[in-house]
Amino acid sequence: MRLGAKDAFYISIILVLLLINIAQYFNVSNLLSAYEDLSSEYTMLSERYRELMGYVADLQRLNPEVVETAEGWEVNWWIVGVAYVGGEVRGAVLPFTMKLLPGAGRIFINIDTPVGIDMQESLLIARELVKRSGLVDIDLDRYDIYLEIRGGNLAAAVEGPSAGLAMAIALAAIAIDDLSLEGVCATGALNYYGGVEKVGAVLEKSIACAEAGAEMIIVPQGQSRVVEYIDRNVEILPGLTMTIRQPVEVDLEERLRELGYSVEVVEVSTLDEAISLLRNR
Repeated sequence: MRLGAKDAFYISIILVLLLINIAQYFNVSNLLSAYEDLSSEYTMLSERYRELMGYVADLQRLNPEVVETAEGWEVNWWIVGVAYVGGEVRGAVLPFTMKLLPGAGRIFINIDTPVGIDMQESLLIARELVKRSGLVDIDLDRYDIYLEIRGGNLAAAVEGPSAGLAMAIALAAIAIDDLSLEGVCATGALNYYGGVEKVGAVLEKSIACAEAGAEMIIVPQGQSRVVEYIDRNVEILPGLTMTIRQPVEVDLEERLRELGYSVEVVEVSTLDEAISLLRNR
């Protein structure tokens, strides 16, 4: 069948319109794809904006006494432990740095001696207690905690849970602007309920704190009086004596005063008590 000129004209018009529609279809598809990409980028930037605004709000609440680094914030303090020197138990004051950096709620420990499981668990408990306390008005899940302890060769000094209280106080100090750590030592284990539990070698730790220049020592409830072992010569037969170590209960403040140190010893039973004690000092 032979098409006339009019039929050919109409067919050409239809083909042109069809080509225009096809072109518009691909153009719309490209525009829709670009729109989806821009929408996804906008959502990502909006989330990032809210995250950055959260960091700005946190910065406004952080303790102005805390050191601000290029990446985050840090607090420098000390923990007290024990070391074995010449077969004797001695107190040891170990400086540490705790840093708070934007992250994902992780914990990193850097130390020049091995760290025991109790020490790691103590830091985990400290973080959870500070998060639950309501005293720190920042979301710790959006930050990583970096803990660096400089223990030297005192490996025994960084074992056990007795640093839990000090680490929790240091973490809280990053965000509480009226909490002062200057001249303070703290020893005590923390349980999951925020209670401060008794620890060993409180006398030896307190002496080490006093030697380091501490003006206040925070100890668990009931440990401002300690047992000290004193050598005594006992005559068991005429002309025959024996040296025995006798336990004697002493007041910690008085004992430190006898050694030439003027140090206030304060008992606490909870983490909240310790933090309240150190605010507005």
